[in-house]
Amino acid sequence: MNCKTLAAAAAILITGLSCASATVVNDTTLTAGWHNGTGTVDGHFTVDQENGVELGLRAGIRFIGPITPSGNIYVAPVSTPGSTLALWNFEYSYDPGTNSNTSTTITIKDSLGHSLADIPLDLFSDNTHVGTASQNSENIGFLPFSLGLFDPTVAAIYLIDLATTSNSTGATLASVNIQVNVGAVPETSTWAMMILGFCGVGFIAYRRRNQTSAPTAA
Repeated sequence: MNCKTLAAAAAILITGLSCASATVVNDTTLTAGWHNGTGTVDGHFTVDQENGVELGLRAGIRFIGPITPSGNIYVAPVSTPGSTLALWNFEYSYDPGTNSNTSTTITIKDSLGHSLADIPLDLFSDNTHVGTASQNSENIGFLPFSLGLFDPTVAAIYLIDLATTSNSTGATLASVNIQVNVGAVPETSTWAMMILGFCGVGFIAYRRRNQTSAPTAA
């Protein structure tokens, strides 16, 4: 793994930490329940409730069910070579409540430098609607997410952000994010230790190189 990949992963993790909200609850259910698809169940969502808005995100194994997270981190398997779809889906629910003139968008980034930003979820005609909430289950291999050039056959860290904004003021009313570790990907703390380790090794090598090249006193 090269330094650019590590730097990208670190940036994603730092962004994820900075986006955390005090109103976020991990591994919980939705107020409106989960109604998308048949035979699916509620639960294991990372949920934010602010300004009368409820946003929920989770990851699940396709055709099996939701993944139990650790905090807002979900661990999923990598697809076999040649696959165009991930073995996992990301599932969202957004409910603006009584707020009018709002937009809800989703952004996905991976540790390999790919991203797809600010996709308006109201554009999806197959969203399931219950009350004022809209729900769906998507895959990084589905359009338009495949335009982000995500590769489901490669281990990576994915950061998925969901945000609702006011079209009148431009203010963010609520936001939530999850991290999906796909394949043999270290935990957040392991990434930090690896990055610090690489920095330390580089610093030691730099000092040794300078000491070796320094002129000796007569």
